[in-house]
Amino acid sequence: AGSYAFVALPSTVDLAIVNVRYFHDRGWKKIAMLSTTDASGQDGDDSLDAAMKRPEFADMSLVVKEHYGVADQTVDAQLSRIKASGAQAMFAWGTGTPIGTVFRGISDLGIVMPVAVYAANLVYPVMKQYANLLPPAMVSAGVPCVAVDSIAPGPLHDAVKLYVDSFKAQGVDPDVSQADAWDPALIVVSAFKKLGAGATAPQIRQYISTLHGFAAANGIYDFRDGSQRGLNTASGIMLRWDAPRNTWVAISKFGGAPLK
Repeated sequence: AGSYAFVALPSTVDLAIVNVRYFHDRGWKKIAMLSTTDASGQDGDDSLDAAMKRPEFADMSLVVKEHYGVADQTVDAQLSRIKASGAQAMFAWGTGTPIGTVFRGISDLGIVMPVAVYAANLVYPVMKQYANLLPPAMVSAGVPCVAVDSIAPGPLHDAVKLYVDSFKAQGVDPDVSQADAWDPALIVVSAFKKLGAGATAPQIRQYISTLHGFAAANGIYDFRDGSQRGLNTASGIMLRWDAPRNTWVAISKFGGAPLK
């Protein structure tokens, strides 16, 4: 707070809350966690713990928490314990080769419970690389940039469509990878449009700090709470991979409540 640094994504805690809310409202209240032993995995553990402590999830429990190294060749032992734990759904934390190891273990052990993955996996190369190993009930808490067809008409839909169409015009199918740079650029450009090319750093900071109702690829930004993040649980949406259509589709409302 008060610095010149801003963040253009919901926090991992906010996305964990969205995911836990979806599981809760679907009736899956016994949860398992499989996370990496690196700093990213520790963040995943901490985020899930923070989400589960919310009063609205008091009837839920984290029945088992397992860990694996990013260089591990197998996670079958950890997944076997999760399978035997009575968990109704699980979180699988990791990206790249590590999440591929998890996918392979889930496939080999025949695990069919819902599996939630980290939003960093909402990229087309990952879906293509592991197409034959993806869990049958894989979901993720994410942001609207990858699911334009699931967004109701309005400013957010228009902003996401602009994002998608702009990249497709250059021969690129955009996902979360590009949105992480697209939104900050839009916000900074909007500051110069408002303030003029000679705007100072303090003026731009003040502009962003009070910016609200700004629709972009990752959601509708509101920086007025002082977090300098702009997005929160209201920007998170649960998604599943639709392989035949080669896209993600929304399975919840914004915030995580399941679609009726």
